[in-house]
Amino acid sequence: MWGVLRFVAHRTFVEPVRRGRMSEDPEFPWPRGIRVLVVIATVLYTALVALSVVGTRLREVTPVVAGGSMSLPVLVILVMIPAIIFGSAGFFVAACHWRHPVRYAIFAALVISYVFASSGIVMLVGAVLALPMIVLSIVRRRARVARWEMPLAVFFFGILTSSIIMEPRDVTPLDALAMLLQFLSWMAYPSVFAAGAAIVEIAVGAASWTARGVWEAAYSGSRRAGWTLFALLIVWTLLADVLSLTEGSVEVLPSRLLVALIVVVLVGLVALMIGWLVPMGMRPGVPVDADDVSAAWVRASRPIVMGFAGAYLLGPLIWDAVTFGGLSTYHSLQFVLSIFFLVLAIRAARRGEATTAVILATSAASTFLIQSLNALRVSLVSGQALTLVLDGLTLLILVGLIVARRLTPDRLLAIATAFLLSRFYTIRDWFDEPFTNLFAVSGASAALAVGLIWRQLTEYEFTQRGTSVFRVDARVLLGLGNMLLIGVCILAGTVAGSASPASLDQVEGVADRNIGTTLYLAATLSSLLIAWRGREGGDQRPGEEFGVTALARIEPKATVPAPSIGQKAVDVASPESGTARSPRRGGSG
Repeated sequence: MWGVLRFVAHRTFVEPVRRGRMSEDPEFPWPRGIRVLVVIATVLYTALVALSVVGTRLREVTPVVAGGSMSLPVLVILVMIPAIIFGSAGFFVAACHWRHPVRYAIFAALVISYVFASSGIVMLVGAVLALPMIVLSIVRRRARVARWEMPLAVFFFGILTSSIIMEPRDVTPLDALAMLLQFLSWMAYPSVFAAGAAIVEIAVGAASWTARGVWEAAYSGSRRAGWTLFALLIVWTLLADVLSLTEGSVEVLPSRLLVALIVVVLVGLVALMIGWLVPMGMRPGVPVDADDVSAAWVRASRPIVMGFAGAYLLGPLIWDAVTFGGLSTYHSLQFVLSIFFLVLAIRAARRGEATTAVILATSAASTFLIQSLNALRVSLVSGQALTLVLDGLTLLILVGLIVARRLTPDRLLAIATAFLLSRFYTIRDWFDEPFTNLFAVSGASAALAVGLIWRQLTEYEFTQRGTSVFRVDARVLLGLGNMLLIGVCILAGTVAGSASPASLDQVEGVADRNIGTTLYLAATLSSLLIAWRGREGGDQRPGEEFGVTALARIEPKATVPAPSIGQKAVDVASPESGTARSPRRGGSG
């Protein structure tokens, strides 16, 4: 039992942090000055998170500054201002050295934030100071980050920020700071959308690895215990579904269940057809399972997150004439997003990235179908209806496999994973309960705070390696800027609450419904497809996942023998390793 718990904790929490944290790759060493900046930003971020935990209690022991719309403890303001300055500087310098159109979006966001938050003489001062910064962005775009660039940017944004706060006008200094933070929080929207689905991400990871760990332990030890746990899981599922149906909730009306069934079947067919585009994808079996989806989610979800964040920000700025079927501009743009995701899915499939292709195809199909139903004024698809429909399909597939005598151990694992995914998805709010009292907030604020912190621990794999277009030092600065602005949003949201200018609770709900549902559907449908069609390359036997014969022998970090000079070690348990799942292709996408 302890071996299973250790394994699940390692795969669900330790490995994603180890893989996605901001760390130095020996093949892409950081310049010495970058290390100093990382230390400074880490100290600031730690202070922001620590104040988020005790911020509401600081009001009782420290002076509080009041503004027209909110009030903050003095200590919170003293930490928040340097973080805003350092974060803005990090974004600017990174954009200067990123030869990609995204750099202009970063420049535009910074300009809009500081221009709209200032007035009068401050705008003139900013225009004068911006001239050398513009020249810097043009001259230095192909060069490496110099040691003097970050201090110069900090000096520039420090003058602008202090001028905005201290500028004599009708609003108080705290209101001026709140206005600046409101505009700067736009730059954090991609991370906020990803954080909104983080609770689902943790739930899906825990469910898939729990099923895998128990399966390995049962077939390397007592199979009777494994069958007993599987029977208890079925009983748990049936009881939960019966209770949901007898509650009389609007979400489980027959019309909504029928709509959910149509959505699930069509999304599954789209994902299956996209899988056929993968090289050798017409071979019998399915190349992707739930733990593949969980392991590849952070990387594969980036275009989904960027798409929804862009639609959410651009929606109010686009003329109302683009609306379709009476939908808002934001919902209308999701039709465009679904086509974009489908194109990316086809591209990923042809490149052999099966997991990424399945995730993108699931997002494309579910987004298009749900928005089409909204336009037709058909009953909305609820999460509760989805879990009931998926549980029903899982039970049907299980009965069919038993009758046809095709219930192999591998397909049993897929069935158990699908059941656990539905149960964990239903109780996903439990994952943020321990943090509700810690942050002294509740509801979406707690879920968002937990999601933001989780994403800051797992989404910076892109800073470990660089390219000629975007070098590693600029990537690190972009990560530091994002990390600090996210920390400011966490602090503002937990301390100022609903009065926070960076209140992003509504974004958390949108992300959970759209992006979180995509992850749940992708993982569950992958399990059902494996149970139905089998695994590509044949059934997987217990022990093949980890290269061992018993779960008790699993080590937290198993590697291949020491590489030769110039060759990097490969983690056997990593989804990037080609030796982790020899019977399968494209496991990590």
